Amino acid sequence: MGILAYLTPIPAFRIELLHFIRLAANYTASIFIECRSRAQPKHRHQFAEWLAQNEQDKDKQLWLGLRTRARWFDALKQDFTYVIREMPIPLQTRLERAIQHDHLLPWDLRRFERALDDLREYRHWLEHYDERVRSGRVCPCTDERLVELLGLLLLPHLNNHLLGRMRYHARRAGFRGTPAAIPAAKAIMDKSVADRREASREINGLKRRIDADTIRDRITRKYGNPPGDQAVHRIAREEAKKRRDLETRKRALLTLHGEYFDPQTWPRYNLENFLIRFAFIGKGRIAELEALLGEAKGGGRHNFITAVEPAFELALDIALIFHDYLTELEIAGVPIRKRAKVGPAVTGLRNAIAHGDWFWRVPDPARNDVPFTFDEIIERLAALPGDFGLAGPAQWRNNLLTRLESCLRDRKRTLAYRIPQPGDDPNRNPSPIKVARWTDAARERFADRKTWRIERSPALRSLAARWKREIAAARKNLAQ
Repeated sequence: MGILAYLTPIPAFRIELLHFIRLAANYTASIFIECRSRAQPKHRHQFAEWLAQNEQDKDKQLWLGLRTRARWFDALKQDFTYVIREMPIPLQTRLERAIQHDHLLPWDLRRFERALDDLREYRHWLEHYDERVRSGRVCPCTDERLVELLGLLLLPHLNNHLLGRMRYHARRAGFRGTPAAIPAAKAIMDKSVADRREASREINGLKRRIDADTIRDRITRKYGNPPGDQAVHRIAREEAKKRRDLETRKRALLTLHGEYFDPQTWPRYNLENFLIRFAFIGKGRIAELEALLGEAKGGGRHNFITAVEPAFELALDIALIFHDYLTELEIAGVPIRKRAKVGPAVTGLRNAIAHGDWFWRVPDPARNDVPFTFDEIIERLAALPGDFGLAGPAQWRNNLLTRLESCLRDRKRTLAYRIPQPGDDPNRNPSPIKVARWTDAARERFADRKTWRIERSPALRSLAARWKREIAAARKNLAQ
């Protein structure tokens, strides 16, 4: 039995595990999108021609996203592994180099492809869990393999969050103490992190100049025979090109880091921690989040820590609330996958969340695919229990709206950061203190502006307030 076998029978845990798998899938899509955007124009053109020639009998939604160079697509579509395996060689070579050099994953292209296959198999297993268990089928991707992949693809704090959810559901299921599976999962994740760290050391080692004797010794140790001078010179040229490419890339990334973090800005991530998070969210999706947040004060970029990253996390939290609610409705007998019965807003929202898209991009076919507004989606969701005769429809509605309001209320809190003192590491980011209400005691505690910096995150608060007003409008319309 796998290490998650005692938890996967719990529907609520399956919902949350699907959430983490989708996050990993979004990251793999970001890897491909960024790689393609940085490819040479002739290679991008070659790939576009290949797409046009190979579209028949393929996943239309995936092909449309690739053709139009969408900022997001579902990387766990089966046809995406076909794309990786069959696309022109130059882009394959560049993608493999991006996986290893830019994202520091210990994979070649074939292992990247197998990772997508395994994530897709486990996602399907969870989505059709009950019917597959009844039929006696076994998931081709083991629990241990899934945990290994999540350990490599998710940010460390998300892996810690997953372990915390495992402990939570284990306690609710009546397991006493800490089940042995949780330390086992943590050990696998820790090994994945160590593997990625080792890959980082190996890649960063390429930045050092390597002389001919070092190359000759390395090949001799590996193959047992010393190489000829011509082979040594060829390898030296390749190593020099790799170093130049890495240095050029690093200069560009330092410029990007400077756009999000002024030298005097605090708190901030160092370059490596910033790049891990930037790559995980994806350049295209970050652009969409910045557009959602509106124009930044002063006309520059939004602060990554206080605006962009929390907006991403807020979007994920709301998507998880919607996913949880839709799953409960489906278990209760509401056919959420049948558009004719529940309407395009519900099925569109279900499909967007299932494939990792934003919940605010659900198209309305009656308005030429202009997206449904937030309050329109909420009203349609909240009306479903009454439409399908579920007991206590008002309670269903209130549970949904209360969870959404609580999530948004938390993002509107002010943060108090302790200012680093002389001798402190400026890259260390102690957790801020959340101020829910400015009582007299709170004002007195944080009055010293030499010790505390107050961060109100106006762009994030404005977004949360806007969505909160739409929930209030939906609540009012439903009451009438």
